[in-house]
Amino acid sequence: MIFKTLFTPKWKHPKLATRLNAVEQLDSSQSKDLQILNQLAFSDESVEVRRKALTKLNDIKIWWQAFKEEQEHSIKEMAEKQVMNAVLNQNDSLPAQCRTDYIDRCGRPQVLEKLALTDSDLALRLKLLKRLAKANLIETAFNEADEAFQLQLMDLIEQYSLLRTVKNKAQGQAAAVIADKLEAQKLAKEMPPKVEKEVQLILAKLNALREKNDYLAVKADAIALYDAWNNLELQWLATEQKETFKEKFRLLETKLEQKIASLAAAYEQEQQRIEQANEIKAQQAALNDALAQLEAKIETAMADLSHQQLEQLQQMQRNCDALLKITPNVAADVQQRYQGFAKKVALLPEVISAVAAINQQLNAYSALVVPADQASLETAQQAFSQWQNDTKQSINALPKELVANYRKPFNALVKQWQEQVAPISQELVQLQTQCHKKLKDLKRLINQGRFNVAFGVFKGMDQLYQELTPSYQETLQKEYQQVEEQLANAKDWQQYVGEPKREALIEELKEFVQTQCTDPKARAEQVKKFRSQWNELGKTISEQDKQNGEIFNQLVEAAFVPCREYFAEQEAIRAQNIIEREAIISKMQALHSQLESTEFDLKAVESEFNKLTKAWRSAGSVETKAFKPLLESYKVAERPITTAIRTMHRTHAEQKAELVAQAKLLVESDDVFSAANEIKELQKKWKTIGFAGNKQEPELWQRFRAYNDELFAKRDTYKSEQDERNVALTAQWLNELAQLREAFNEISQNKSQLVELQQQLATFTAQVGSDAKKVQEGITTLNQLIENAISTINSKQVSENYHALFAALEQNEAPQERWIKKVSTHLTREQLLVRIEILSQVPSATTNETLRMSEQVAMLNERMSGQELDRDQLLLLWVNQGELTDAHREQLTVLKQLYTA
Repeated sequence: MIFKTLFTPKWKHPKLATRLNAVEQLDSSQSKDLQILNQLAFSDESVEVRRKALTKLNDIKIWWQAFKEEQEHSIKEMAEKQVMNAVLNQNDSLPAQCRTDYIDRCGRPQVLEKLALTDSDLALRLKLLKRLAKANLIETAFNEADEAFQLQLMDLIEQYSLLRTVKNKAQGQAAAVIADKLEAQKLAKEMPPKVEKEVQLILAKLNALREKNDYLAVKADAIALYDAWNNLELQWLATEQKETFKEKFRLLETKLEQKIASLAAAYEQEQQRIEQANEIKAQQAALNDALAQLEAKIETAMADLSHQQLEQLQQMQRNCDALLKITPNVAADVQQRYQGFAKKVALLPEVISAVAAINQQLNAYSALVVPADQASLETAQQAFSQWQNDTKQSINALPKELVANYRKPFNALVKQWQEQVAPISQELVQLQTQCHKKLKDLKRLINQGRFNVAFGVFKGMDQLYQELTPSYQETLQKEYQQVEEQLANAKDWQQYVGEPKREALIEELKEFVQTQCTDPKARAEQVKKFRSQWNELGKTISEQDKQNGEIFNQLVEAAFVPCREYFAEQEAIRAQNIIEREAIISKMQALHSQLESTEFDLKAVESEFNKLTKAWRSAGSVETKAFKPLLESYKVAERPITTAIRTMHRTHAEQKAELVAQAKLLVESDDVFSAANEIKELQKKWKTIGFAGNKQEPELWQRFRAYNDELFAKRDTYKSEQDERNVALTAQWLNELAQLREAFNEISQNKSQLVELQQQLATFTAQVGSDAKKVQEGITTLNQLIENAISTINSKQVSENYHALFAALEQNEAPQERWIKKVSTHLTREQLLVRIEILSQVPSATTNETLRMSEQVAMLNERMSGQELDRDQLLLLWVNQGELTDAHREQLTVLKQLYTA
């Protein structure tokens, strides 16, 4: 048995450790060793030997073969990891077919997603994106792609309804394609109901035409509707719906054509009837034309009527009579019209005689004598009136067509007479007018009981009345006699009742003098009323009346004393009001002078100006005569300030108008959130700008506020839509997170798969927005679970490694390769044990306290110099110190307790 192993190559040695050492010694650069490594990698019974041989070869093709053929999960997993790295890094050593096969067989979503986003083969990326079928992944790929790849992704973008989402990231032709597709989607949504509505409208109109009976209108409308039908875009409708509409159209078209045919026959009959009626109308028109010519000839003849024209009119009448007899269906009014013309022609001989008489009457005007003075005016006016009445009667007896011809010269003669007698009659007319006016005034005074005034007015009126001639007095005589009689009666009555009324008025005034004055203005008015009542009682004639008049005057003066004091006080107040207004004007002038300085605060000036304006309006009243110059001075001082303030308001209005224009542009912005922040800044600027005037301020504010409201409403709508998208995206993320959690539950004992899952989780985390708190919390929890699971596996693996090590050492077998290394140290196994005990914080098994103390000092120095060794490094040095003696086995027992307890 010994000889068998003596001549057997070490890589075929039955002991695992020997074969592992032999693999370590093989050189993959040597062809012979390469063959051995290939044989060991796929045929050795030991997993560790196969793994070490594969690692030694480190050839991507060998890794690919191991990935396909190896049954051991750990080796297959390691080989897949190498292949996966080669695929991700696009290693040229890996044949393209192998790469394609791996991708087709790969079930790791994170690997496929990475390839879909980063691989240089656009066809592969497109294939993977279709295979993974994740909308967010397709969106990311599109956003990061160039124009050419974006065009290739267009079908996927449309399939997963991402056109609106990615349109802002689209480039060049891709952007144009997206715009076209969005427009096509819009049309596909809008056009079917629109076309359907147009179809139904046309069909309804075609059906409605069947109820109409106007042939030309029905035919024209039918042609227009047929054209409209041919122009319809029926391709937007579903096939079944389109065929249904076409069938309805064909049915309505057939029925309508039948209707049009029947209307056409009726239309032809109606046209024949109309032609017959037109012939009759032509005859009637000829008759009407003849009557019109006869009428026009009669009117022309009336202006200059002669026997020759009379004969022409009689011939035209005979012609009209002949037409009347041959024309059918002559209306009654036409016949009456003809009869009227015939009567006029029959009366023309008498009219010719009457015209001659009127001309003679007009010539008689020259015989009238124009008066030279007021004495002859009465006789001349009577002769003119007689001529005027006779001539007017003769003219009115003429036919109305001739009246205007003779009324004009008649009126001219009347006007001429009036102008000739005007210098004489105008004075009398004025006197008559004055008398008439005074008579009206007298009636009003009598009705008011003011007889004393009426007596004086009547005296002046009577003088004017006596200057009038009898004819001018005649129009006023009745009123004159009536007023004269009323005044005579009033004079007798006034003298009878005046005396007791004066005494009663004096007594009433005495009582009034004794009353206390509470309202000076009302008391003054009452005093005036007493004086008016006294005057209305007439003149004082007797001695007793004169004495009463003196007493009345004294009492009136006594009653007015409190009023005089009040009015004096009011005069003083008005004087003080003048002083106050002058002070306001002085302040206004001083305020005006501030505008002339180089530095002034216009807002402060406006504030002070408003105060002064309010003070001026609230200042007390002054007399009109004094107020006018004060007002002029105030206006002069106020005007430049008002101009400056208006200029400032105009400037503020322009500034605010600019803000309104900016707000309008922000409303049209696509970035609503940024625009909302900017419009808030505009609001702050608005507050810093002053008042823009009573007219401009509310108008600008309403516009500015409307744009604010529109933008914030737009922002809220966009935010709502974004929230809806975030909810959908969060649901998708939670679903993917749940899948990762399920995967964790299945592989919680497999470290390599946990590491891959952790990488997938990292990729997933990069896709999740920071505002998805629930998803982020789930990611944190899952990541912690993965780390805890890996930590548990690591701890378990470390413990197993320690147990395997100590088991091999106890059985004098070679330990695992990881514990066999060429190391050198000056420390003995005893020193190494003590150091391990110190790091493990346990008492030393040896009783040599000096050794422990010296090692502690040495470890402290090494720590300070950065050369400190940990427990595993010390154990490695202890294992590689050579063969174990019995003393060393005792140390081995201690170490086993320290590392496996």
